[in-house]
Amino acid sequence: MKFSLFLAFLLNLQLCFAQGTELDAKQIVGEGKERISSIEQRRERLYRFRKELIVLTEEIKTLEKELSSDIDMVSRIQKEARLAKIKKEHSDSKYKFIQTITDIDLSQPLGTNKQTSFSDDIKQILDPVLQTFKKIAQKPREIQELNEEKEKIESRLADAKNALARLKTFRKDISTDKTLADLKYKVASSQKKVKQIVDELSQKQEDITFDLNHIEEHEESIVTTFSSIIFDFITTKGKNLVLALLIFSIIYWLFRYGQEKVISLMLFKVSDSDHKDFYDWLVRPTRVIYSVFSFLIAFFTAILTLYVLNDWVLVTIILFTFAALIWSSKQYFPIFFEQSKIVLNLGAVREGERLIYNGIPWVIESLGYYCRLVNPELEGGSLRINTKELLNANSRKVNPKEPWFPCKTGDWVEAQDLFGKVVLQTPDQVVIESIGGERKYLATADFFSLQPKNLTEGFCVDFPFGFDYQHQKILFEQVIPAIQGHIDQRVVEDYPQVKQCLKKGSVEFLQAGAHSLDIRVFYKFSGEIAQLKPALIRSMQKYVVEVCNAQGFVIPFNQMTVHMQS
Repeated sequence: MKFSLFLAFLLNLQLCFAQGTELDAKQIVGEGKERISSIEQRRERLYRFRKELIVLTEEIKTLEKELSSDIDMVSRIQKEARLAKIKKEHSDSKYKFIQTITDIDLSQPLGTNKQTSFSDDIKQILDPVLQTFKKIAQKPREIQELNEEKEKIESRLADAKNALARLKTFRKDISTDKTLADLKYKVASSQKKVKQIVDELSQKQEDITFDLNHIEEHEESIVTTFSSIIFDFITTKGKNLVLALLIFSIIYWLFRYGQEKVISLMLFKVSDSDHKDFYDWLVRPTRVIYSVFSFLIAFFTAILTLYVLNDWVLVTIILFTFAALIWSSKQYFPIFFEQSKIVLNLGAVREGERLIYNGIPWVIESLGYYCRLVNPELEGGSLRINTKELLNANSRKVNPKEPWFPCKTGDWVEAQDLFGKVVLQTPDQVVIESIGGERKYLATADFFSLQPKNLTEGFCVDFPFGFDYQHQKILFEQVIPAIQGHIDQRVVEDYPQVKQCLKKGSVEFLQAGAHSLDIRVFYKFSGEIAQLKPALIRSMQKYVVEVCNAQGFVIPFNQMTVHMQS
């Protein structure tokens, strides 16, 4: 034993001298003091364990000797239990003695094979992953637990020392009283018991202090811990994961690269036949099924790679994650089925057909889990939407003569109180610029719902005008010809560009109203002068009034006649 202590002392001195060559004088002195203190604590601990081993050995011999003699059954059972306990304490003390010298704990038993449940198997599979995360906080957690236990022991030790002191004082106070001889014996026995408790708590306190010092001496920084975890992941799991992802990418890319060739080879008889519609209907589901199988083959090839590398942790995590995704998505299977019908071009909406979406017509350019809708009359008129937004939609075949929007950029439009030129139309908004330069911004769906008139494609000036019934006899021979001739003359004088754009002009009898004889002024123009429509309406009404003033034609107004009974 003395020789072992001497070797341990020489070993620590050698470490001090070896490290001292790389440190300055202050560090050598500080570390030397710490190591001397550590050696003294270790020596005291070794002496204590040696004493315990001697005492336990003697007690074991005594119990074995007593058991070899002829004793009753009850005493034998008690002594055998006591012997087993003492042997366990003797074995623990021997391991602690070895750990004190070597800093290595050999007391942990080896694992044994035993039958496990399903939950135990899952825990065993996931245990390496959990241990990786626990490793980060392992030492701080151990230090915290030891500190908490140390505080409890110190509190109990203080109480025990206080109780021992009071027992000593009480024993001293009653030492002179002979009548309390029996009490003195009990007090001495209690004092001995408390002294034993104090010694046990002191030993536990010493053991915890030793463990704390041992952990703090070998404690790594958080940077070192994370670095070791990252390095361990990169060299083991990370390498295997990268290799599996690489295999997955290569297999999937090869399948996608040869997709068209494989599908053409599978459907070459159908593609060469006269049933073009049937081929177009069949090729889309074939592509989708091919893509699904390509993904599954690449995925399970990557899993097989991890299996060959014997990386069961990653295999289990990936398969569990994949199964969890499928299980959590079971409630979406009906929706997914309906979406799949659209993707396969088997649903209520089909590629190349006309669809009303958000109140605007679109042509379905392509179908997939994200569909593309196109409106050729809108700037940036292409939308990419999720298939689930088309679950309740319907499409129909496109009529080549049917317009996709009421107007184009640059057209003049009129709708209710709106009149102006379209300067921008996108899937989101339509911007209308009036004659005065003011701009009005409308949502595209709102503008479409106004049912605007496109004046650029042609427009007309059409309004009624009434004359008094006193001109009934001359209405057709004088009034109407005079008005039409004056309008034809004046409109060309005031608007020279009208002469090339006038398609039709007429003034006709409209109706015999309640208070006037009404005529209809109707002039049709081409769309080049659409911006002049409001001005032409005002001017033509002025021309009619000019004729009335010149010819003395009376313009009636609504009036109420009251007849009084005489």
